[in-house]
Amino acid sequence: MQEQANAPSGVQVRDLPQVRSAAYLLIAVGILELIYGLWTAPPGQIKLNFLLLAVGLVLYFGGTRAIAVIRWLALLTVVPAVLMPVQQMLLAPLELTIVQFRLYPGQVIAFLVPMLVSAVVAVVLAWRLNGEPVKAALRAHGRVPASPIVPVVLGLLLIIGSTAFLRHMLNGPDAVQAADMVAKRFGTKYKYFTNGLNVVNNNGTTVYATVQMWNEKEAIQVPVNWRR
Repeated sequence: MQEQANAPSGVQVRDLPQVRSAAYLLIAVGILELIYGLWTAPPGQIKLNFLLLAVGLVLYFGGTRAIAVIRWLALLTVVPAVLMPVQQMLLAPLELTIVQFRLYPGQVIAFLVPMLVSAVVAVVLAWRLNGEPVKAALRAHGRVPASPIVPVVLGLLLIIGSTAFLRHMLNGPDAVQAADMVAKRFGTKYKYFTNGLNVVNNNGTTVYATVQMWNEKEAIQVPVNWRR
């Protein structure tokens, strides 16, 4: 263990088992992500999700500086990735979440699986790249490994800030108007929650929204849009 922790300067950082295993994980998940994106793309469109694959290849072939940057980014993203499923549940009304789990468990699981996979990848990547052998190898090549405190705290602030922003947006005037528009069409037998909002400024302002309406028997998403 002592020999691993004090890696000789002649050993490339990318050749360490910890770095290699992290690269293999990213490449494997990245290939699956790319295939899944192509498979689920709308007809006539190509959906290329290659970020994880690209990062894995950089980790596998990259130099010391690139690996140090990826290590820092892994520490930055680990907290947001782990808390993302929790964030999604906090944004929606609890009653709606319970109804969706009860009526459509398969759809809810399919929605959560990509986030859970991302969380696992982020945890493993941060754990492997923040190990002492990797930090020792970085020091041996003249780079001082950054403390994990700063990126981890920044990641925590990022997920808190994004949650606060989304809660504000999904409870703002546009969200209320979208829910009211759908409620006028379908009446009081449903409850309503705006779960998606996009404001486009192009020759005027157009608001696109999706409203989730539900009761004890069903949960349906309805798209609406209007020009301001």
